[in-house]
Amino acid sequence: DIYTNPDAAKAAGLPGLLAPPTFPFMLEIDALDLVAFMSLLGESLEKLLHGEENFKYFAPIYAGDKITVCKKITDIIDKKEGTLQFVISENTFTNQAGEIVAETRTNYVFHHK
Repeated sequence: DIYTNPDAAKAAGLPGLLAPPTFPFMLEIDALDLVAFMSLLGESLEKLLHGEENFKYFAPIYAGDKITVCKKITDIIDKKEGTLQFVISENTFTNQAGEIVAETRTNYVFHHK
């Protein structure tokens, strides 16, 4: 398998192991200072639910690539009379050559009773 076996990746003509399709989300979470993010939003971790992600890919990510994540909160939406709050972030992933390899849009949901 090209995601976990270097020989299979090489046999497929790849320069190295290929990152799995949802790998950018793991980079996003790793780059996120969760305590600072929650503090900025005035929220507690207990209220955080995972919403959804959308991925756009522009180039493959390989093992050993150096990826920089730029995260931007683009919207905050209140629903259900304020019991649900959606925080939308857009994230750009750039490799060591300065190429944008992926973009994601992530919805974080906060539940207020």
